Amino acid sequence: MRAGRTLVTWDKDFNHQRFMKPRFNDLSRIGFSCPEPEGASRLQEVLDLIEFTFARTAGRPVKILVAKDKILIRC
Repeated sequence: MRAGRTLVTWDKDFNHQRFMKPRFNDLSRIGFSCPEPEGASRLQEVLDLIEFTFARTAGRPVKILVAKDKILIRC
C-alpha cells in the first residue's frame, strides 16, 4: 500500500470482506470473476476503461471487479 501498487486477484473464494477494513482504505484492487480461459480477452476489452479510471482518480484508491459480462468500478 505504501508503494501505491494495485492488488490484482483471481480467486472465486477471495475474501473481499477482509479488504473492507479501515487499514485497507488506500488499497486499489482489481478482481476478476470471469472464467479463467476468458481472462486475457476480457482484460483486453476493458483495459482502456481501467487505465482511464486510474488516470481520473489521480492516486485515490479504486476497486474494480471484472466479470464475464460487466465491469464494476468503485472509486
